[in-house]
Amino acid sequence: MFSCLSEKGAGLNKQSYMIPRLNQRALPILALWAVTMGVWFLLLQPNVVSTIESPELAFVVESLYAGAVLGTMAAGCWVASAAPGNWLRFAIQAGCILLGTAMLLKFSNDNTPARTLINCLGLILSQNLLFAWIGIPHFNEVRDQADRRRRQFSISDMIVATTAFALLLGFARWHQPPMNPHNYWIVFTAVCIGLSLISTLLCRAMLSVSFGTGLLRILGVVLLCVAGAVALAFCESKLTQPPIDYQLAIYYALSYLMVFAGHFAAIAVTAAAGRMGATAGKVAETFPGSP
Repeated sequence: MFSCLSEKGAGLNKQSYMIPRLNQRALPILALWAVTMGVWFLLLQPNVVSTIESPELAFVVESLYAGAVLGTMAAGCWVASAAPGNWLRFAIQAGCILLGTAMLLKFSNDNTPARTLINCLGLILSQNLLFAWIGIPHFNEVRDQADRRRRQFSISDMIVATTAFALLLGFARWHQPPMNPHNYWIVFTAVCIGLSLISTLLCRAMLSVSFGTGLLRILGVVLLCVAGAVALAFCESKLTQPPIDYQLAIYYALSYLMVFAGHFAAIAVTAAAGRMGATAGKVAETFPGSP
């Protein structure tokens, strides 16, 4: 949903980004994160969490795990952009969504299959749209001048996006929210957009050619995570139990912060792997183009 230029086109846009690549530098980092998530999944089961004496601590651990799973799923969908064809990329992304859903369902008994699938599908749909709009470089992709002049979305993109949105609406009608439906979908939309925005801004920061500029942007994303967690917590607290219960709001804020932290870690590791694998001296310029 976006295109990349080679070093020859660097003069067309002063704001340039490194091209993430899957090679001998990036793959070990991604593999290590995958193994870490696998071990975490095997060790951190519901019966293990239930042994934690403090309910608050158990909820925090559960939230951190959920955020890491969502972040890993989103990162996998970004790495899937290295696939040689659109339909293969869509298939890999669908597999990531189903795997993320399965990992979340096995861990928590509170989530229903419909609710979990809605969360995963909504997050990836939002992320793909933001990645296309803001122009996050594909993994292992360099496009030529002719390809950059093509329309922003291909026919296959429109088909898949429409299908995903239709599925999202279908699952939403099937799902019975645990709170007032109007309030629930407001919070759901805010979470999907918030996590996707974190992914987008963090990827741009991590792939920035200027290390200093990227570091400042990463700090900005961290502050956005904290502000977003607090805003979502007070929003949910006010919607579910007005007037605001500040103790409950702090509890929600800590939970959202852990979700954001887990998601941030997964995206940061993936972007760092892409930066490590980037070819020295090669940068990517963001232009509207087909995926």
